[in-house]
Amino acid sequence: MPLYRIERQGADLVVYGDVTDQVFYAAGNGFWISGDQLEEVTPVNLVVSSGVVRIPNVRGVQYMKNGVAVAAGSSHIISGDVTFTAVPLTGYRFPDGDWRWDFSPYLVEPDDLGMVNNTVRIPSVEGVQYRRNGSNIGNGGTYEITERTTFDAIPRTGYRFPAGEDYSWTFEPSPEESSDFKFPFPRNSRNSPYRNHSGIDWAGGRVGSNADIRAIGTGTVIQVYNYGGNTFPGDSSEPVWRGRCVVVDHGMIGGRRIWSLYAHMSSLSVSNGDTVTGGQKLGVIGNTGFSNGTHLHFEVIYNGRRLTTSVGGGYERTLGWLDANADGSW
Repeated sequence: MPLYRIERQGADLVVYGDVTDQVFYAAGNGFWISGDQLEEVTPVNLVVSSGVVRIPNVRGVQYMKNGVAVAAGSSHIISGDVTFTAVPLTGYRFPDGDWRWDFSPYLVEPDDLGMVNNTVRIPSVEGVQYRRNGSNIGNGGTYEITERTTFDAIPRTGYRFPAGEDYSWTFEPSPEESSDFKFPFPRNSRNSPYRNHSGIDWAGGRVGSNADIRAIGTGTVIQVYNYGGNTFPGDSSEPVWRGRCVVVDHGMIGGRRIWSLYAHMSSLSVSNGDTVTGGQKLGVIGNTGFSNGTHLHFEVIYNGRRLTTSVGGGYERTLGWLDANADGSW
């Protein structure tokens, strides 16, 4: 690449380059240098870390935020939709490419809160700040409810919640509740091999290949699905994955409406709208729907919303609810 050096000599500018003679130009005149004579530089890609974009210091590169120049080394919180671009400074050029980065706050969703024995546990969710009566509180803590208390959740810097959702919970102390619930099968016979699961599995090889599926407690059957075929490893869509499945509404328990879900049964013994008692037969363990072997897939559903499959989601929270509310098994 040709190199140029420009010096002022009196009223003239002297340009030194890959020519044998000096060339003199009148001061104040402007001259174009062809593109192949510009020094090529490559901008450093921009990334978001903890909701913040940091601008690198790259020779010959000017970064812009929504069309306005920003300083190298500066940091920018992503609190809304924003576009960064890079333009070459005078005397430089970029290789072909699109030097543009569009950022938006990360979408996260708070975990639901519930009360067990007048105690509320605050989960730890990335990007979520929980509050108690308007004051920030630490994630992972527990709070005893001795009076009417309202919790809510707000997004941390660089994060956002789904539009239109209300993340607030109000609890009042209630008398100690006696347990009328039991595990569908012995606790230690469960065989979920991983934590990132929406519920708990009990395999037929452990509990019996023709074992009866029993309601964990008194309630009303509110959903019945009767998909008799096996779709594994194909169709895992909702609600086909459930196979023959029953959902029971147990009413308000510890400040939350609790449903229980029993999936993949080979046969059903109840109908939609039936009232069932704890231990009543709902069906027989099976391998229907999106199932890779005879088993019961069981979930606890909080306030009508299924729990997530992330670590700390459905598996752990279902097991935690049973540990707190169920006494033994049917």
